[in-house]
Amino acid sequence: MAERGEGLLGPIRMRSPEDQSNSLKFLALLSLVVIAFGIFRFTDLGNYLRPGRIREAVLSFGIWAPAIFLLLFSIGPVFMWPEMILAMTAGLAFGPIWGTLLTIIGATLGGTLAFLVARYLGRDFVKRFIQGKMKMLDEKSAEHGFKIIFFLRLIPLVPFNALDYAAGLSKIRLRDYILGTFLGIMPGAFAYVNLGSNLENIYSWEFVLAVMFLGSLVFAQAFYRRMKEGRPIGKLLILMLFVLAVTLSFYFDLGRYLTLDELKARRQLLLVYTEAHYSFTVAIFILIYCLQTAFSLPGATVLTLGGGFVFGVLPAILYVNIGATSGATLAFWAARYLFRDLVEEKFGDRIRPIQEGFSKNAFYYLLTLRLIPLFPFFLVNLVSGLTRIRTNIYVLTTAVGIIPGSFVYCNAGRQLGSINSLGEIASLRVILAFTLLGLFALLPVLYKRFKKPAVI
Repeated sequence: MAERGEGLLGPIRMRSPEDQSNSLKFLALLSLVVIAFGIFRFTDLGNYLRPGRIREAVLSFGIWAPAIFLLLFSIGPVFMWPEMILAMTAGLAFGPIWGTLLTIIGATLGGTLAFLVARYLGRDFVKRFIQGKMKMLDEKSAEHGFKIIFFLRLIPLVPFNALDYAAGLSKIRLRDYILGTFLGIMPGAFAYVNLGSNLENIYSWEFVLAVMFLGSLVFAQAFYRRMKEGRPIGKLLILMLFVLAVTLSFYFDLGRYLTLDELKARRQLLLVYTEAHYSFTVAIFILIYCLQTAFSLPGATVLTLGGGFVFGVLPAILYVNIGATSGATLAFWAARYLFRDLVEEKFGDRIRPIQEGFSKNAFYYLLTLRLIPLFPFFLVNLVSGLTRIRTNIYVLTTAVGIIPGSFVYCNAGRQLGSINSLGEIASLRVILAFTLLGLFALLPVLYKRFKKPAVI
């Protein structure tokens, strides 16, 4: 039992040798973390912890390279070395299969060592301060330790090093920690190792698939939580699909294929292929136009020019109309499904008069927006989805409203060789003509607003 002394302010509880020992061990743990952080932050060691440099150092040991790598992975987590870098090094040095196996073994060994260090140096000190709800959570961690570690290991965004130490300070049993770590890191290890094995060719499909797999692990946790709570996951799937499409488009720089120079360089090839596979080319053209519009990707102008050049003016107008209207309708439905309820809930009474006014004259308003080229096509799709406009009105006005612009660009496509820039097509005169046409579409609305009621 601790002894008590008498101080100026009353009795003082004397710390037992055990308490002092626990405090010193916890201080050692904090010192280890701080020193490790300081080494990476204020020295050049971080520059050497790169997959390429680690691979060269490890492979220099010849047949002992796998053992040296496992040794590095075993001590790395204790000193807060980023396990992601080590996993990518495994792929770069040993390939996807052996690299995955070594990563799973090494990460389990290293995580377990970090867990034991935290358990020995910090657990006895920390548990003195665990009370109330924290004590309840600590007991739950012991009861569900395997589940906690397993699911946290599945999420790539969770810092593994921090989890190693946090688990060691908790009441999670060692066997639950080892089993949860071993099984939980398998998907992430596979993804990171494949990233590393293709690190020298980041434009390969293998690298992209590894990135996509990592992204799916991040979203899987959100899916699981929503399903467990009985909440729909449709919105999350649509958002994930949109992010994936935009990411792949910019990653592979697909926009470089939809430029005027690229179209002119490949015009002869396009003509020959279209003549040999006309129906297939039409289907692919409509599909590409639909996806480009649905995901709000750049390139619609060049696609329209190409359609006019390859198919002729009138057929191209039809194919462009089908693709653009279909894609715009998909974007319209997605915006409505994802955001309309949220907008109405947040702004409620403030937007109701706007909604009602727009709905009464939806055909004329939307037709004007489609005709005037100053309004971005994707923005009209998004804003329309937030309104109460009916789908049939939206489809009709979109199909009608894009005909004049399609005619101008499809017709320009027939003289593709003489066009040096897109600005030559969208001249000030053309823009003014479209603007006047769009304003003309508002005349029925203005007439209904300003006409005088009949006098009886």
